[in-house]
Amino acid sequence: MPAVAWKQALKNFDGKLDEADLLRAPFVQLFNLANDPHEDNNLASQHPEQVSEMVALLQKQVAEGRSTPGPKLGNDKHVKIVNLNDKRLPEIVRRRVQ
Repeated sequence: MPAVAWKQALKNFDGKLDEADLLRAPFVQLFNLANDPHEDNNLASQHPEQVSEMVALLQKQVAEGRSTPGPKLGNDKHVKIVNLNDKRLPEIVRRRVQ
């Protein structure tokens, strides 16, 4: 997520952040690429049910160790979709973490 998108998301969010917040709009991004190929209009806030479905699917794929059909595979590492301690998160985000 580019710095500009992080700043925009933080502008639309009040308070301290936790991991659950980063799995919802405005931090999750959803675009209609047919109508918005440059990804200028984040639709996540207008479609929270789709965002929830996408996040649930990602969580399922991580838990099953795969995104393709087949038997469950083990992960050799503990995978976190959101890690608030990750130094790759921009400083402006880490300052807002609980």
